Amino acid sequence: MLSTKERIVSIIICILLGIIIKLNFFNTNINNNNKIIKEEISNLDNKPKPSLLNSKLENTINYKVINIFQRKNPTVYTQGLFYYNNTIYESGGLYRKSTLTHMEWPSQKIIHKLNLDQKYFAEGIAASFSNNILYQLTYKEREILLYSFPDMEYKNKIKMPNEMKEGWGLCAGKEKDEFFATDGSDKIFVLKIDKNNNELNVVSHISVIQDKKSLDRLNELIYDGEYIYCNVYFSESIYKINPNNGEVINSYNMKPLIDHDIKNGKLTQSRLSMGDVLNGIVYIPEKKSFIVTGKLWDYYYEVVFD
Repeated sequence: MLSTKERIVSIIICILLGIIIKLNFFNTNINNNNKIIKEEISNLDNKPKPSLLNSKLENTINYKVINIFQRKNPTVYTQGLFYYNNTIYESGGLYRKSTLTHMEWPSQKIIHKLNLDQKYFAEGIAASFSNNILYQLTYKEREILLYSFPDMEYKNKIKMPNEMKEGWGLCAGKEKDEFFATDGSDKIFVLKIDKNNNELNVVSHISVIQDKKSLDRLNELIYDGEYIYCNVYFSESIYKINPNNGEVINSYNMKPLIDHDIKNGKLTQSRLSMGDVLNGIVYIPEKKSFIVTGKLWDYYYEVVFD
């Protein structure tokens, strides 16, 4: 039989063993919980962050910036963009500097480039799949330049429709043989191709209205199959237009993109005031996204509008 002293020692040992077992169990749980927390944090870090670029651009309200591409040729005074089969055609303006470039997208590897006659100030471009011709507007020359499509060989020129004061923006319309065009006014012209001579004729126009007021200086534009998205000269916004009645149903403030180009490129407030403004928009149907840029900007931006 154990003595009283021996029994007390045994009880103390049992109590200490119990405490040690509980402490080991507690530490094991803490380590497991820490491991779980670390794994969850790691998983969060590995998840895509669609708003990351937006936050870097000091937030965008009703659109997402999903890609930023540094332009390999930032000397182009962008007047028009046209997307086809993972390539982009870009029309560059200014007298004595106008160009037409076909490049792979998004690598921007040049496939073909043409320098226009010095008398031309190139403007918007779009191709028709009904006659396989690429049309390029000119600013004040009242001529439209025609190229074979998609290989971009110069064919000839046609007269600009009399209803248009100048050549500004051009994009594909609702039908295969139609275009939407702008001339710097509040009108979007509906042009139809004459199958006999490939000339363009105005069949109607859309007067654009925002808050019951005319919206003029309409410039480069694109039709995504449902709505028209349009630049307005010297505006920091892109406007979403109902082609059935000309009503502006939304606008997208692109100032975060402008600020990014100023901060990270060579764009300045002075250049903006002189005309190096937001211009150039094209639709990427495979991704339901848009590429936007500006005149002589250093970046292309891929955005998704809400």
